[in-house]
Amino acid sequence: MPPDIRSCFSADNSQPSFVLTKLPYLAFCVFGISWILLSDIFLLLLQVPDTLLEMTSLQIAKGILFVLISAMMFYFLSARLGHRLTRAERNAEVLSMISRGAYDLIWRCDADARDFGIVHCKELDPAMVEYALNNHLIHPGDLKTETRLWMTALEKSQSFTSVSRLNLTGEFRHYRNDIFPVTDESGAVVEWVGACRDIHEQTVARESLARSEEMLRLAAEAGSVGIWEWDQGLDVLTVSEEMERQVGSKLKRPGDLRQFIHKDDYPAVRWTMLEAKRYSTPFEIEYRVESADGDTRWILNKGTTLCRTTESSRHMVGVSIDISRTKRSEEKYRHLAHHDPLTSLPNRRKMKQWLRQFSDSKQAGDALLGIVSIDYFARINDVYGQAVGNSLLKQVANRLAEHVQAADFVCRYGADTFLIVHSIEDVDCPQKRFSQLLYSISKSYDIDGLQLKAGFSSGLITLNAFGFDWQESINGAEIALARSKSSRRGSITVYEESMAKISARFETVRNELHHAIERNELFVVFQPLMEISNSGVAGFEALVRWDSPRLGSVSPVEFIPLAEKTGLIDAVSTVVLKHISSQIRDWKRRGYCVPPISFNLSPSTLENVDGAEKFLIQLETYGLCPGDLVLEFTETAVIHNEEVVAENIRVLARHGFRIALDDFGTGYSSLENLYKLHISKLKIDKSFVFKIKGSVKHANIVRGLISMARSIDLNVIAEGVESEDQLEMLREWGCDMAQGYIFAKPMLPADAERYLEAA
Repeated sequence: MPPDIRSCFSADNSQPSFVLTKLPYLAFCVFGISWILLSDIFLLLLQVPDTLLEMTSLQIAKGILFVLISAMMFYFLSARLGHRLTRAERNAEVLSMISRGAYDLIWRCDADARDFGIVHCKELDPAMVEYALNNHLIHPGDLKTETRLWMTALEKSQSFTSVSRLNLTGEFRHYRNDIFPVTDESGAVVEWVGACRDIHEQTVARESLARSEEMLRLAAEAGSVGIWEWDQGLDVLTVSEEMERQVGSKLKRPGDLRQFIHKDDYPAVRWTMLEAKRYSTPFEIEYRVESADGDTRWILNKGTTLCRTTESSRHMVGVSIDISRTKRSEEKYRHLAHHDPLTSLPNRRKMKQWLRQFSDSKQAGDALLGIVSIDYFARINDVYGQAVGNSLLKQVANRLAEHVQAADFVCRYGADTFLIVHSIEDVDCPQKRFSQLLYSISKSYDIDGLQLKAGFSSGLITLNAFGFDWQESINGAEIALARSKSSRRGSITVYEESMAKISARFETVRNELHHAIERNELFVVFQPLMEISNSGVAGFEALVRWDSPRLGSVSPVEFIPLAEKTGLIDAVSTVVLKHISSQIRDWKRRGYCVPPISFNLSPSTLENVDGAEKFLIQLETYGLCPGDLVLEFTETAVIHNEEVVAENIRVLARHGFRIALDDFGTGYSSLENLYKLHISKLKIDKSFVFKIKGSVKHANIVRGLISMARSIDLNVIAEGVESEDQLEMLREWGCDMAQGYIFAKPMLPADAERYLEAA
């Protein structure tokens, strides 16, 4: 409690002080006694005669003198005391006014701190304040501390100061309360006096500032932000704990930082700081520090100059931000942007950058570019699962990376392909080193105990084949790879110019076939199947043809395999079915007895799990029934998904369709399939029939096939019969039907009607 407030209060504020009320009486008593005693002694010392001493007039003179002296003394003392009293009262009034102005509330209470009363109340409701004081309306969070302070003060009779939240105005606000005891002459506490000041705004502002500082500190720590100040005049560097953590050491001067800055970055840092100091400009720079604990960190330092009035008073302030994590992330993303996440090999983006640089170099003329593909990788994924497939890719990538030289390049080019560029060591045999590379990666792979043997096909091209145009070189390698896959898997094919023409033709036909289906350029012809015994019409085979306005007549030998490879075969089959359905309806409407028409099932229909069901729905849509069609398929369709193919054929057979096995003898089907696939007709491929006249071996094969088929009650159809000699031999061996140019070429529906009329 300030002493000015304390001096305004006493044990009884309505009575004068002891000094002011008792001192005149004491002075009079002392003076009177002293006068009586000392005046007679003084007269004796003067040797005044006794007769004179006994005279009444002398005693009267003595008394008058006493009155005069005491009156003068009283006057002087009263004047002095009055002046002091006036000054004290004035001081007390001034102090009281100051106190009342400085404090919002002055209160007093009894010695036990139970009954509170208001002495002064500024801008507050006295009744509400008195009620609050007597009912202890203190914030629950401050009540415990306030109680402890009061208990200590009551016990030790000492003043204290508290800061607490009080509800004096209907809401809790922060108040500073200076409390002191008022004692009597014996030192006993007779009451307590308190002066209360509203410090709510200051406290809230201080707490807000503290929170902001704490948030700034936490943010700086969380964001690895160090704060520094450099007094250039004193050459003193003041830094935060975070900045010292960044370098792992205490920093007092700018020179202390030099030992931690990476030697390759220090010249740039020094030049930046000198420029900022010279021109008083803001700066920003990134550099590496090698901390005392051995770590290398990336730091972003940003600062500016303050107090530019004089050179000696300049200060530079700034922040030091640890951006190591950001740099690592940037490096990671940079790596991911240029590398395959599965194999960690460079990806296509990196490949393009590398090839551009390499093609511009002098080494490009002596380099070979190859694309390597894992044979049947999709099937490996289907059989063993994607995890095994991914492990295989990673192991192949590791082997490739191990076996290429430092100057060579290898990247992941596609899902199951890798691109390799290496120098040509043997000009006469450029693929020699490539063959060695493929041999090294073709060895068995151990994948979680599974010994997996993988095959590889590849296409090669020299980088100067297209005048160092790397994109054209890649296209050439892709063409060569496609040739390897189509001719013999596991082989290496070196690009030749003729391959580009074949590839261009393939792409042209593919593109035109799309449009041909949309523009109805495809049409159907019919080739009769004849009974050998009586030359009657046993049926027709529906064959698709294509006359392109751009390409002319395109052979089915060319566009049917292309349609199967490109996924267009189902669309082509739909066109054929529509034509068959339309033609059967037309012939029946005109009164013809229409024999069964053979239709070739597409591989996709047979290899899909629900292929037969979808095909039956399609037939129902076009109004075709089992008696209208003979469904043909080739032996090669059984190679893939044999069980699925067999089930689809069984479903079709159960619905009453007759099944014919086409091109028998050219595929890989076993004789067991003749039973398992519910076949009713067997078509011997024309490549055997064509040679039966001139080759005893072929004649024996065909005769054996006919005999075998008849023994298991299958009808036999010979394809490609072109001569009477061939027909006579087939008739002699017991062949049921024949098909070929000896009877008729495939013909338009109008021409086929004469065979219907003859029937």
